[in-house]
Amino acid sequence: MSYICCQERSKILLLLNRSNLEKDIGANEEGQSKLQETRPIPEPLDNEVLIQIQSTGICGSDIHYWHRGTTGRFTVKDPMVLGHESSGEKVAIEPGIPCKLCHLCRSGKYNLCEEVRFCATPPVDGTLARYYAHPADFCFKLT
Repeated sequence: MSYICCQERSKILLLLNRSNLEKDIGANEEGQSKLQETRPIPEPLDNEVLIQIQSTGICGSDIHYWHRGTTGRFTVKDPMVLGHESSGEKVAIEPGIPCKLCHLCRSGKYNLCEEVRFCATPPVDGTLARYYAHPADFCFKLT
């Protein structure tokens, strides 16, 4: 199964379910041109899990990327999928992916890692998709 993306002026990609394509593309009131892109369901690496995303919240940084193509020191240079506040079927996703090797990570303070990479922060794609592959260590089962 594949999914469709839209590209706006700031090079941001939003994944849309193929069955919702007409409705979602027709919702563009500004008449901006969109590029359609087919993306396959991601193949998880050995240390990753494939999550069927159930919901994604839209954050202030997503809005900044969408309108300006930048937030803070990060600028979108290539197409990127938005979204980082997501959950899947009984799973919460930690959007920060630390190095796991530095002193801070090894002492349990991975949130302070200087090498942390975040979902939907260039160049890492976000979770506004039907499926997302993410490191298993940073997925938390909900009860």
